[in-house]
Amino acid sequence: MARTRLSPAPDEDLARVLDSGPFAAALRATILDRRLTLHELQQRLSDAGIRVSATTLSYWARNRTQPERADSLRAVTALEDILALPGGTLTRLVPQPRPRGPGCRAPATAAYRQLWEPVETLRHLVAEVGAPDHDRLHLLSGHDRLTVDGSGVRRRMTFRSVLRAQAKLVDRLLVFLHEDDPHRPPPRIDVLRGGRLGRVRRDGESGILVAEVRLDRLLARGETAVVENRFEFGEGGPRENQWERRFGQPMKHYLIEADFDPAAPPVRCYRTTRDSIRLPVRDVAEVGIDSAGHAHALLLDAPSGIHGLRWEWD
Repeated sequence: MARTRLSPAPDEDLARVLDSGPFAAALRATILDRRLTLHELQQRLSDAGIRVSATTLSYWARNRTQPERADSLRAVTALEDILALPGGTLTRLVPQPRPRGPGCRAPATAAYRQLWEPVETLRHLVAEVGAPDHDRLHLLSGHDRLTVDGSGVRRRMTFRSVLRAQAKLVDRLLVFLHEDDPHRPPPRIDVLRGGRLGRVRRDGESGILVAEVRLDRLLARGETAVVENRFEFGEGGPRENQWERRFGQPMKHYLIEADFDPAAPPVRCYRTTRDSIRLPVRDVAEVGIDSAGHAHALLLDAPSGIHGLRWEWD
């Protein structure tokens, strides 16, 4: 029996497609790089107790169909191990299920379900702002800076992002914020670099806010942009002890800084992580606070999930 092999696509660099997709190109390029046939992959999946035909694998790699059912998504996870890829490399690139039937819409993305509660509130706010472009942008690098006053209240946050377009004619991104105290007045939002503020929607019960940033220029596929936003909070509010950034996709480089009042800094600070909003915060390592009240943590090749800082006042 002839062994089914894929033909390479032009201009298909493995590192690039594994970083930004799309899923079909990433799967195809990895199979070619590992010099495996589709029948060999099918056999290895079968050995792992997963039944997927070589034809199905071919359709996935050629973007004729996509994995959607639970057993198909389990096969994608197994393929990462068979192809010697880091966990999540292919699964994060799997497109959302295609709508079926008149008037059908795709459900909330896996990232929404993993990172936000209540997810239906977030989806409603996103719909009010408009169809999101954040799935068409890949966040390469992020830099967050948080300012906390002497009473322990968050006063300012700046977010600097380096983004790369994954589609043609990308002209905006969405920024999300979740306030633990929904009764606190919403922050003032300024776009300091790379665009201008568009529509803003906020849910007063949950404290979830969605803001649209219109980019200064249209991005072609592969082009990059630097965008910096600032949130200014009024006086008052609860004394806080943590800040988290929610990643819907892995990030190559993430720097988080916290500036405390040097006259009244926390006694300890930790870098934290958790895979889902439904899981408890887990301390990863203690972070030093210098004499100026500054603490920071640097993450390289940060996986999707929730990462941040937690501090103790006494």
